[in-house]
Amino acid sequence: MKYLLILAFACSTLIANAQTNHPDGPYKEYYDNGQLKQEGFYKNDKKIKVWKTYYDNGQLLEVNVNDNNGKFTGMKREYSKEGVILKETKNDVEGRLTTYEYDENGTLFCSVEIKEINNKGRFVWSGPYKEYYKNGILKIESHYDNYELNGLWKQFYETGELEWEVRYVNGYKQGEYAQYSKNKKLKVKGIHEFDVKTNTETRFDSLGNVVKTFKFKNGVLKKTTGAGNLKEVEVPDGVFQRVPVYPGCENALANHGKKRCMSENVTAFVSEKFNTSFIKDTGLNGVQKIYIIFKIDKKGNVIDIQAKAKHKALEAEAIRVVALLPKIKPGLVRGKPVTVPYSLPIGLVIRGN
Repeated sequence: MKYLLILAFACSTLIANAQTNHPDGPYKEYYDNGQLKQEGFYKNDKKIKVWKTYYDNGQLLEVNVNDNNGKFTGMKREYSKEGVILKETKNDVEGRLTTYEYDENGTLFCSVEIKEINNKGRFVWSGPYKEYYKNGILKIESHYDNYELNGLWKQFYETGELEWEVRYVNGYKQGEYAQYSKNKKLKVKGIHEFDVKTNTETRFDSLGNVVKTFKFKNGVLKKTTGAGNLKEVEVPDGVFQRVPVYPGCENALANHGKKRCMSENVTAFVSEKFNTSFIKDTGLNGVQKIYIIFKIDKKGNVIDIQAKAKHKALEAEAIRVVALLPKIKPGLVRGKPVTVPYSLPIGLVIRGN
């Protein structure tokens, strides 16, 4: 038997849930201990109106609001197991759909405007972002477009004075940056180009006099002039969510560049390592889909690999290949490693005589 196999691969952080037929009307699901786990309404096998999810202790975990056609409206709330609100999305005073996040004590931590993509119930950060100190003073002010920083990023002292201004374009530092003292005097100014320092970084004293300069080329310090032991300043990173980085993708620009680089490399890896020799023994033909989910843990290891396909041999091979992926630099949230879920939809097109 001869056949042609074409391996198609795409990397995504979302995977569709399998559909199960549900009758129209109220729905309730319970934990093994009899405690209510989830409740809501179905219509045409779609979740509509308000859906509530509970912890196993009975405390409300999450509330989501869908429209009557089953599309997510963006409105939701999340709670801790102790009943403290951690996150909610609602309209602000100007009617803009905004997500608010709170700390473990219920104190407002940050807010960001979100917008729907392609009218499909998927929402992204697109609009003003504000972050606060515990005393309620504004800490960070910036603007997002489709999860990427764009425009002027500002950071303030805990007493309210402006400390930093850094310009971003499509998620990377691009253009001028400046640091100020609490008395509003300029301390540092320089220029970024594609996330790295270039040209001259200038340091000033309290009277506004230049005390030292640093010459950069493509992020590499080439020359310093001026007296004293001053070193180049470390510009704060406004992008607090960093995606996992595949080996060799470290120099890709911004999160979207690193995502693309990872997708391309994982595609090549899976295409090379996927063993097709067993296909002829399965009797499979036509289009075969394999859905894989896994996580990249805080140490960069690929863990919790699961696969679903029509044939167990396809599932086993998919799991084997993904388990061979190299160690990956973990994702970060505000500088701390986090576990990040991924999915891999693999398509096999088998043609045989």
